[in-house]
Amino acid sequence: MNRLMMVAALAGMASGTAAQGPETRAGAGALFGARESVQQIDISPDGNRIVYLEPGPGRITGAYVADSAGTGEPQRVLLTNGSPDRLRWCRFSSNERLICQISGQINSVGYLVPYSRLVTIGIDGKAMAMLGQTSSQYDE
Repeated sequence: MNRLMMVAALAGMASGTAAQGPETRAGAGALFGARESVQQIDISPDGNRIVYLEPGPGRITGAYVADSAGTGEPQRVLLTNGSPDRLRWCRFSSNERLICQISGQINSVGYLVPYSRLVTIGIDGKAMAMLGQTSSQYDE
């Protein structure tokens, strides 16, 4: 008896998914390819601000700084287009500055060469500077 009920339940579920219209399947496909609305978040040392990554259209990703109390509009401080640069994360290094990682791949003589760089930028989006080694013997 239990086996018969389980078969009937599975048949009902299968018929429900098969009966979906093309608009439902298209909606599911769009959701499958969607990125998270917030990809990474950090709070300032004093707790007054947050920085978060938010996807834009296509491969674009932006870093935004907002007041943790929710007053005012978030301010975009950095933007990458995803081709080839991709913004991986941003964290507060102090109450007034961020450290962000940008990575990507470039085609060098037929080979895909990955890279990763750290940058620092003010919470106002100004005074950006690269941190660490800016190039290596392999960069041509």
